[in-house]
Amino acid sequence: MKKLLIIFYLFFVLGSYAQEANTDFYWYNNGKQYLSKNNTKKWVQLSKYYSKNELLATFSNIQVDSVDSFKIYFGKNLNSQPYEYSAYIRGNSLSNIEFENSSMVKYVGNYYNVLGTEVILSYFFFVKLKSLKDKALLEKMAKEHKLEILEQNETMPEWFTLACTKNSGKNALDMANYFEETNFFAAAQPNFYGGDIKHCTSDPLFPDQWNIQNYQSWPNTSIEACGAWKYTKGNAEIIVAVLDEGIELTHTDLNLHNVSFDCTNASSPSLVYGTHGTNCAGIIGAHHNEIGVSGIAPNCKLMSISDPLRSNATSRQNRARGINFAWQNGASVISNSWGSSVRYKVIDDAINNALRNGRGGKGCVVVFSSGNYSISMPIGSGVGYPANSNPDILVVGASSTCGDRLNGINTNCFSWGRGFTSIAGSCYGNELDVVAPGIEIPTTDLSNSFITDFRHTSAAAPHAAGVAALMLSLNNNLTQKDVNKIIEQTAKKTGGYPYFLSLSKPNGTWYDEMGYGLLNAYDAVSQSVCNTLSLVNLSFTASTYQFGCIIFSEFASLNSGNSLFEAKQEVILNTDFEVHNGTDFEIKVIGM
Repeated sequence: MKKLLIIFYLFFVLGSYAQEANTDFYWYNNGKQYLSKNNTKKWVQLSKYYSKNELLATFSNIQVDSVDSFKIYFGKNLNSQPYEYSAYIRGNSLSNIEFENSSMVKYVGNYYNVLGTEVILSYFFFVKLKSLKDKALLEKMAKEHKLEILEQNETMPEWFTLACTKNSGKNALDMANYFEETNFFAAAQPNFYGGDIKHCTSDPLFPDQWNIQNYQSWPNTSIEACGAWKYTKGNAEIIVAVLDEGIELTHTDLNLHNVSFDCTNASSPSLVYGTHGTNCAGIIGAHHNEIGVSGIAPNCKLMSISDPLRSNATSRQNRARGINFAWQNGASVISNSWGSSVRYKVIDDAINNALRNGRGGKGCVVVFSSGNYSISMPIGSGVGYPANSNPDILVVGASSTCGDRLNGINTNCFSWGRGFTSIAGSCYGNELDVVAPGIEIPTTDLSNSFITDFRHTSAAAPHAAGVAALMLSLNNNLTQKDVNKIIEQTAKKTGGYPYFLSLSKPNGTWYDEMGYGLLNAYDAVSQSVCNTLSLVNLSFTASTYQFGCIIFSEFASLNSGNSLFEAKQEVILNTDFEVHNGTDFEIKVIGM
């Protein structure tokens, strides 16, 4: 018995030692909190702005997901902190050393998993003094370890924020642990980016809506709706028509317009032929009312256009009638999660009417799902009809919870692991514009109920319809083409695909399985109110500061002084823009 106890004890001790030796940790309430590090991803703070191409040319065997700007705020100095630039980098096996030795890099942050959520180790850590008399000791140790003391919390003055530098020799995790283990201080803990759970609505199913705002992974593979809602949750004057099996008009969680239409009978109100229309509607326009799910554009009205979506002698004439009814009765956006194996000119004409004549000539935003194919089929490419019938249609494919194309095999990406094994793939090809979440989508269902597993491109298309409605709620002067362009330009390049530039794809890098990338509600909505500052035929003879969302300049010259063009989105210097000798000229793109 003693022998067994000794063996168990040795196993326990050695197991504990192995855990400590191979796993990072931080201290919290006198206990070690263990972390699981991801060695294939790094967050790199840059010394100044560098483009993706510059980073790729400098560092080998990496993929740059994005380059972003950010700003750190401290206490009373909310407006004094400069913008910083960072890059999100992936690779098969990344070490900090290759980045730390570069003058392009100020700091390298590791990715860790904490309770199923990915976070990034920042270069900050927090220290709590045992007594305010220990401030001198803190300052002495900070100087010895080449740390910066950034802030003393005015509401809890015993707490300080410190920052590591490249000369500190240790990262924030190691430095916080060192300060904790000296026992000179009451507490020390590193700061992590991420891990904050913002339930930006109080609807009970919102925490399951990974598609709206995902806290399960980094970078996010959701459409980032919480950020968009800071601008708007929609406008009742913006109507989204859903041409489908009909919306349940008595559902208490749906913001329904008082006008509806049934294509088969050519009369109002609409009917219900199945669950599909109500499923699509909830993604777009479910109320934020502490009931059920949260819609993307909850303050926009839903117009139900019902059709059985089954073939009969007049079904295509009927659907064309429904499209025309929608735009003629004030719909700004028409969402379509259906297709046809046969092409019909009558459908084409109706779509063209909506695109050209809707919204008083500015055009309805017409959204179609790209279509699904069975995993048993040998090929999956080829966007379906009617999505492929008109280049002005906004065509939406489906993405998985990993941010790649839903392809029928990426079952390991399902966010809550329900383990679906027979999932249709998302059709793709030259006509594809963007993708949106298409698996395990919580939404409204018949009988005033809800489901949590709506899927495929039928679920993806309403995401784009909802975002288009938010954009028009902020700026109804946008044309249909403007809305499509902004959605395409702001899409996130997820999934690890080799997006590329093409003359036929003018709105950024593109890939046939993803289009321009994953729908990004936050950037699309914020950019919809972005104005252009035009500096044309101007000569600046002294220092100048110019600020705008977009700055466009041509036939202009900077003749002397220190000049700064600072833009939220883009600086465009066109024909004959001159900077003369003796002029210090700087461009900053600070992000929305």
